Amino acid sequence: MVEILGLPLRTFLSRLGGAIVTGVITLIIFLYVPQFLYSRIPAFGNSLGIPFTYFVYYAVFITILSGVSTVYRNHFLGDGAAIANGLAQIAYIYLITNGGLLSVAVGSATLSVDYSTLLYLLMMPSALGVVSTVIRMISRSAMRPYIDREEIKLH
Repeated sequence: MVEILGLPLRTFLSRLGGAIVTGVITLIIFLYVPQFLYSRIPAFGNSLGIPFTYFVYYAVFITILSGVSTVYRNHFLGDGAAIANGLAQIAYIYLITNGGLLSVAVGSATLSVDYSTLLYLLMMPSALGVVSTVIRMISRSAMRPYIDREEIKLH
């Protein structure tokens, strides 16, 4: 039977289909939404002081990690990609929101809004995903000796 990095070909292909769907959704969220905001609201881009091309690299990196974690779920390669994905998403959210501070020049005055509390709520799903993946890795590695012992008894 043909295997690709430890996965049977049929499993790999079915998970690859899921990874493609995940990748498209990830690109929409992390690339096209910020691109829309940059093009429609010039104050958004000016308040960050970071060119949009900088975020393209983050979006591609997050998409690749999402794909790898989808294809290799329940494997250590997929778990490592899921952890890196969560941390990259946290960094991305922090950078794109300018650390929770929005400053817009309105006439001769500057309007500043501090929404750092909301920023932490935006980061919470990614942080919980990282914690969940670490717990899943630990529980799977803790259960491995028992699973191996049962396999030996059955044979």
